[in-house]
Amino acid sequence: MNKIMKIAYVMDPPGAIKPYKDSSIALMQAANAKGHENFYLMQDGLYIKNNMAGGLCAPVHKADETAFEYGEWQDRPLGDFDVIFMRKDPPVDKAFIQTTYILDQAMRDGAGVINSPAALRHYNEKIYASLFPDLIPQTLISANADQIYAFIQSLERAVLKPVDMMGGYGVFVTDKQDHNLDVIIEMLTGGGRTHIIVQNFLPEIQNGDRRLIMINGAIADHALVRYPKDGSLRGNMAAGGTYKVEPINDRDRHIAGIVGPRLVQDGIILAGLDVIGGHLIEINHTSPTGLREIHNLAGEDVSGKIIESAALYTARK
Repeated sequence: MNKIMKIAYVMDPPGAIKPYKDSSIALMQAANAKGHENFYLMQDGLYIKNNMAGGLCAPVHKADETAFEYGEWQDRPLGDFDVIFMRKDPPVDKAFIQTTYILDQAMRDGAGVINSPAALRHYNEKIYASLFPDLIPQTLISANADQIYAFIQSLERAVLKPVDMMGGYGVFVTDKQDHNLDVIIEMLTGGGRTHIIVQNFLPEIQNGDRRLIMINGAIADHALVRYPKDGSLRGNMAAGGTYKVEPINDRDRHIAGIVGPRLVQDGIILAGLDVIGGHLIEINHTSPTGLREIHNLAGEDVSGKIIESAALYTARK
């Protein structure tokens, strides 16, 4: 008989959770279907006391497309949980980093944490992709306005984006003739104080931004393909894009075959690879989404596969 696991999820406050599309709720639903127990954690309830990690947690009574309901908050050692999913959305700010330190202690106390707290700290989602130079578009990561300006002059069009945001927030598409280019660079870099990412613009965005789900180094069978809304160049669903689901292709498998082993090496059990025109753009490992959309449109139970993988991961600990 399979072991019944106690699974906790560090998530956003309840007001930010939309059950009908939330991938963390989809994970809870899949775990519940397999007989596991779910618990809800929030960042501000976590602590370390006398070298032991603990937190205020609430047992989850219902988690599906229609509702997210939980019980009374209770103080509990984090080492009591078999698995803790770190599912707090970016930005990766000071509070997020502090949470990873507490989750380090939870691992020492015996809990399995997905994804590795050290990897969440060490690898920025947008910069992580630069470890695979043969897969990414032309890319510059810099805070220097002159360097950024010169790089854009070498391109027909460019995409500029913050290092630490999500959902297409703060993304600009520009070109070397843009009269506002200096202003855009100054604004995004905070006058040279903050690094940004500049990449060659890929016109294939009109054919969709592909989200590939990676589970313990293996690619799921279907991709979530996101399309920009009319007049926009951002495919993010949070930015109003539309989507469909389709089987993965040979290029998807090629990218996954290169990236997958590194993810496993770094302790990243769950990740979403963003691909445009066959180029790797980002590696989302903080709180990758798309699980429910793939299940609803293609019938592939990605969330169930993740829960099964989590059980194998904890069994190896």
